[in-house]
Amino acid sequence: MKLLSKDKQSQAQVIRFLMIDSQQNTLNVIQQGLNARFSAHGKLLDDLASFEKMLNLNWDVILYQNAYDFDFDRALEFIESKGKTIPVILLSDDIQNQPNELNKAYQKGIFDIVNPQDLQQLTVSLARATTYSRLVRKELQLTQEIDQLQQQTQNLVETTEYAVATFQEGVHVSANAQYAELFAVNDADSLIGLPLLDILQPQDQQSFKQSYKKLSRGDFSNSSFSILSQNPKAQQKQLNLQFSESNFDDEPALQLVIVTDSNTANITSNDSAFAGLDDVVQLCQQALSSQNASALVMFKINGVDPAQFKTHWNSTTLFFQALQTQLSQLAQKHAAQSTVLRIAEQSFVTVISASSAATLKNALKALAQALPSQITVGSQTFPVQLAVGFQNLSAQHDVSQIEQLLESAYQHHYNPALDMTLSLDSSDERSVDDAPSLSLSTDNSAPLSVSLGESEPAQGLTFEPSDNTSTSTVIDSTNDATLDETEKSLVAQIENNSIALHFQQLYDKEDIDAHVFEVTASFEYEQKNIAFSQFDALKRNPSLAARVDRWILIEASKRLHQFIQKCPKARILVNIHASSLQDATIQALLGKLVNLINSKYAKPLILQFNEADILMNRDRNTQVLKSIQEQGLDVAIAEFGDSIYSVHLLQQLKLAFAKLTQNFSLQLQSDEGMVELQEKIDQFREHDNNIKFLISHLDDMTAFANAWTVDVRYLQGNYYQPKQNEFVNSAS
Repeated sequence: MKLLSKDKQSQAQVIRFLMIDSQQNTLNVIQQGLNARFSAHGKLLDDLASFEKMLNLNWDVILYQNAYDFDFDRALEFIESKGKTIPVILLSDDIQNQPNELNKAYQKGIFDIVNPQDLQQLTVSLARATTYSRLVRKELQLTQEIDQLQQQTQNLVETTEYAVATFQEGVHVSANAQYAELFAVNDADSLIGLPLLDILQPQDQQSFKQSYKKLSRGDFSNSSFSILSQNPKAQQKQLNLQFSESNFDDEPALQLVIVTDSNTANITSNDSAFAGLDDVVQLCQQALSSQNASALVMFKINGVDPAQFKTHWNSTTLFFQALQTQLSQLAQKHAAQSTVLRIAEQSFVTVISASSAATLKNALKALAQALPSQITVGSQTFPVQLAVGFQNLSAQHDVSQIEQLLESAYQHHYNPALDMTLSLDSSDERSVDDAPSLSLSTDNSAPLSVSLGESEPAQGLTFEPSDNTSTSTVIDSTNDATLDETEKSLVAQIENNSIALHFQQLYDKEDIDAHVFEVTASFEYEQKNIAFSQFDALKRNPSLAARVDRWILIEASKRLHQFIQKCPKARILVNIHASSLQDATIQALLGKLVNLINSKYAKPLILQFNEADILMNRDRNTQVLKSIQEQGLDVAIAEFGDSIYSVHLLQQLKLAFAKLTQNFSLQLQSDEGMVELQEKIDQFREHDNNIKFLISHLDDMTAFANAWTVDVRYLQGNYYQPKQNEFVNSAS
């Protein structure tokens, strides 16, 4: 850390210290002297009660000079009792002349002893202590993560039905009860120290030794294979072995999981626990409550050769899992529905919805035309013949009626080569053939096919017509006569490409992910700048919101494509409306934008949604967001934390960021507020310990410095970087 340089980066690296003394003037003099060299922010107290409360926050260093009711011995004891590792610097102008007292202080755990009048020495000591403190904190965090992973692994070993053992240099170092039982051993501990070969006794020892030798060298290209055991005590002779890397007592090891035929039978049994009729009813009810036109769709396996599943012990299970996953991806891509249920051995169902019958017809046609003809599992490919059946939904159905609907869908085969009849009126929606094709340009009516060279600048993007047409599920009303003058002005500015983008860099306390920029936008009306986040008309007009979001996504991606030539690790956090999740053109656009950005690093595009908007239709939106994440995009939530449903989003989504509301930023203004803020964050972490919080509106040094004391990794505000009209890298 550049703690001794007064540049913009070091200003962001504020040193937070807690000073124990009764004189405010002492703190003022020290802080003024320190700020001439680097950014430091101190908090003064002189009583034990305040000290106990302030230890709940994160501090880099503690400076002790004098206290009302406790000495530095008590301070050290109290820090230790709290499980904290915070260096304490003792400020004294006379102890240097008392060798015995000096030695006692160091023996008790004082990090350093400094004359408070010597600001040069104090500066160096504070920088050393801060570096040490943050390294210890990071090491503790990593240790906790490792312990957590090891505990999870141990819990898995203890609760799994499989036989599991761990080896070092070919010798058992641990085994679970199932492993011991498999080889008729009464006590698993008695296996420790025995060679693996003595227990497995493979029929083809030479082949096994060659495979194990590769695994020991770290070559896991063939980590799963089967053997015939000649161990007379083995309960089963056919053993399916699965090796993986592991650790035992902090040393490299190999872990072995043995799957037997009885385990396979259990897997098949569990896999055959198909979705019930109640699940199908719930799926139908969700669709009918949100859209005008809905249909129950059934995917039927017409032909699959059972003989092809004999190549591997678990081929059948893996095949149906892969098929269900691919069908879910197709349903999400073409119908914004990612829930596909397996209801019988060779039957899957989903429910698709749209704003009109015509759009529903287009979605069903797209689904039928995109059905896979083969499923890939690992290195194997399985041919399969699939068909689609459907049944219109016009009213809520209970469990007693759903079986009849399923039978109707099974019999009602749909052939995309023939026209489909739907009983609903379709006059309010354009057909797919008349719809404009997508464009990866800010003009909403141009096509979406992209041609982009590896090093071609953003201004040189070229776009070719695409044969694949797509239409939005949100009816385009941006040219509607009902638009007011402000909205008409916005539409004109979209068409003229005169919308203003704003970029603001986030600050990462860990200095690892330092090139994330939030993208916002605004437009001009009557010489006033109107931010889209404050423009309520977009909430009332989903099609206009989708058009705005499309423009922002494309333009921001173009800018990022150009910027990553200078800053390869750059990523953007783009704010869009939750209503745009239902727009098929935007869903089709996202994957192409990732390719357009052409970043060498993973997930350069992060979509940020307002929490309240997501919660308006939580179940449907979270399903779409999960599908978006599968396309290689991260998801973030803004205005997070005030709702009682915030924790549900942490439980349902793997969020890249959770941007806290301004109410949390206001809590940084007082000591009590900071303690409450930390407690709230700790509560959130109980639902997702890996969540990355972002706190914003840090527009002055005090707010920025106080944010360092709470467990929030990313900071944002004008103190670090005001909003810019282009990418400006303040981390360099």
